[in-house]
Amino acid sequence: MGPCNFCGYCSGYACYMYSKASPNVNILPALRMEKRFELRTNANVLKVNLTADKSRATGVNYIDAQGREIEQPADLVILGAFQFHNVHLMLLSGIGKPYDPQTGEGVVGRNFAYQNMTTIKAFFDKDVHTNPFIGAGGNGVGVDDFNADNFDHGKEGFVGGSTVLGQPGGYQTDLRPANASWHSSLGQ
Repeated sequence: MGPCNFCGYCSGYACYMYSKASPNVNILPALRMEKRFELRTNANVLKVNLTADKSRATGVNYIDAQGREIEQPADLVILGAFQFHNVHLMLLSGIGKPYDPQTGEGVVGRNFAYQNMTTIKAFFDKDVHTNPFIGAGGNGVGVDDFNADNFDHGKEGFVGGSTVLGQPGGYQTDLRPANASWHSSLGQ
């Protein structure tokens, strides 16, 4: 991995310095040294193939870049498609017992959720200098005191909580209504 230069664009962006752990930085370079490794781009897995008793994965079926369905046998299958697609693949492939919220039985898809984040952005006038371009996303400050279920929110009329974050650069800032909106004449 490379050293961080504190450019400020950590959050939500790939790192051009290779300073963030990610598959393209940490996994692919090691795999490419393996003689048995082949990178197949634009391949989308449709299902995981299983033994008759569904106790073991035997490979996958995928669509390649030309739109052909290919069956790929494998000794080892890793579900590394993030939570949305991992659950989807498991359900399509008949892996495990699907979660039934009515009965509480099953585990595949249980606690499956996504994070919904609403943000409020501050806009400072010209006389406030914050140097938002300096620092790394990891240099942000977070207050998680209101993000847990360690107190009852019922009397407040909501479920869940909130986190308070302050991070350096890397985000767009919405302008106030008094500022001009984007249109073709602004680029002239």
